Formats: sequence, structure tokens, C-alpha cells
Amino acid sequence: MKAWLITWDWIGDHAAVDNLLVAIFTSRRTDKWVAEFLEQFYLAFSCTARDMAYYANRKKKIPYKANTPMIINDIPHGNRITCGDNPWLYARVVRDLNIKSDIDEDYEIISWKEPPIFKWKNERRIDIVVQREGMVKTIKRKQNALLNCFNRVFLD
Repeated sequence: MKAWLITWDWIGDHAAVDNLLVAIFTSRRTDKWVAEFLEQFYLAFSCTARDMAYYANRKKKIPYKANTPMIINDIPHGNRITCGDNPWLYARVVRDLNIKSDIDEDYEIISWKEPPIFKWKNERRIDIVVQREGMVKTIKRKQNALLNCFNRVFLD
């Protein structure tokens, strides 16, 4: 499955987040739509209700704007967006998204293939080639109580 995957990322243990997964959206969502979601979600994470109300009509003053497209190796990499400081939100279109549930142990395993990293083919900067194929990553997370309840009622 191809989809927008939004997770937390950080540098240093002091900024670690317990639940890495934030959201999964259809890959048909635009960069702009996902960027707006990231900005609102990060505001809810990092601001008071008063601050959120203040920024509601002052979009240009939002302290953490979404960065799109990401620049890697001096090349714009589309379908990748970050938002925030430390920790920050990282949204990207991934492939081979797969979710397996272990109802008995109340865990789910989410795996996906990250998008590739590109580089310039030569110094003339005319052609772009793949520097590194996307890595396969996995998250194991505890299912929330509501989901557990749903699974037990409807899957038993």
C-alpha cells in the first residue's frame, strides 16, 4: 500500500516521543493539505489553547511552518515534509505499508519502505540518480483501549 505516513522524529533522548505513529493518509492527498495538517497538529502538541486561537487567523505567524519540499543533497525531494523543532513531525509518501495486529498481546506491527534519496549524477547538475534506495522500517506499538475494545467486539 502506498500512503502518506506521519511519524515523530527527534535528536537526543530528552526529546523522545512514546508513540511514533501520528497518522496515515491516502497518497492522493496533496503536499499542501499534509503541510497544513502538520502545522495544526504541531500547534496542538506545542501550544496552549490561547496560542492556537491566536494563530487561527494569523497563519503567517505560526511559529513552526511546514518545510516542503525537503532539500537533500541540494535536490528538492517531493512528498516529504517536516514541521517542528525537536521533536518534529516527518511526513512522507511510503510504499509497501503493512500493518499486522497481535490482538492477544495488544500490539500492532507497522512496516513500510521509505522513499529513496537522490543525488546529482555529476557536477553539471543536469541529471538526478538514486543515491540510496529507501530502507524498510518497522514500528511496534501498543494498540489503544478503544481499538482493543473494537477488535474484541467485532472480531470475536
